Amino acid sequence: MTKKKPGKKQEDFFDVIPLDDNDYSDDMMVDVMGNMLEATNNQMAMALELTKLITANSQVKDMEEYVFSIFKKAVKVVGENYPLKNIME
Repeated sequence: MTKKKPGKKQEDFFDVIPLDDNDYSDDMMVDVMGNMLEATNNQMAMALELTKLITANSQVKDMEEYVFSIFKKAVKVVGENYPLKNIME
């Protein structure tokens, strides 16, 4: 039997931010949360624009289901290509 070598631990976004009460003020945490919300809003705006581009000239019978399906795919694509970690840097 071969032994599996332990892989390098993948660094999580929140592992980078030490959560020690002495180092961070409430204002700093409010800024971090505000930046995360802004980055999330930017992701959703990109997904919405992508959805608009795809569905603009579509002649689909069940348009509502089609639009939501495209939007879900667009959110996934944007999330994979523009992760919050990269947007906030």
